[in-house]
Amino acid sequence: MAYKNYRLANLNRKSLNDGSSDWWTVSGGGTSEYYYNQADLPLKPLEVYEGATKLTEGTLGSLASGEWAWGDNDGIGHDCLYVRTTDDADPDSKAAGTMTASAPILLYQHNPTLPACVRVVLEVNNPTTPQKDVYEIRTDSSDNVYLKAKIQVPEYDLAAPKYPVATQPGDKIYIQSAEQQIQVSATVNEISSS
Repeated sequence: MAYKNYRLANLNRKSLNDGSSDWWTVSGGGTSEYYYNQADLPLKPLEVYEGATKLTEGTLGSLASGEWAWGDNDGIGHDCLYVRTTDDADPDSKAAGTMTASAPILLYQHNPTLPACVRVVLEVNNPTTPQKDVYEIRTDSSDNVYLKAKIQVPEYDLAAPKYPVATQPGDKIYIQSAEQQIQVSATVNEISSS
């Protein structure tokens, strides 16, 4: 047996523009809709922001200004994030870090060279804000979701579900929350499934 620890000190929002790169492509559908063309957002975010403004989730292909959606309206071959900014401008034209999202953060990926079964014990700590939801998302190696579970975090306490999660080679565990001050740790026990 071998134990390893993994920790996320916070769940900061993911930056979706750097002020110079071409990370957004104008959509062929809808008006002033752009999709995020990078491969580092494989799963749907909980919230999307333009600066301090929280955008509203809308309908793909008919987004109003200040809305976002998740899907594939351009035959890309996979779902991705679409936005229509508050001023209908290209998100790439915004100052660096203006576009952000509460995206899932990879906590652990099962190395294919490890035993066929790995047990992961999750502990969640919320030091500042009461009653914020934390989601555990499990996917296969291709980011196909097979489980999304909500963990309710008590005020100033350890949610510490401390339940074992059995993963298979290539599986990933993501953590997601709209609250950025959540801390998550995982203890991984590399054991044989036999």
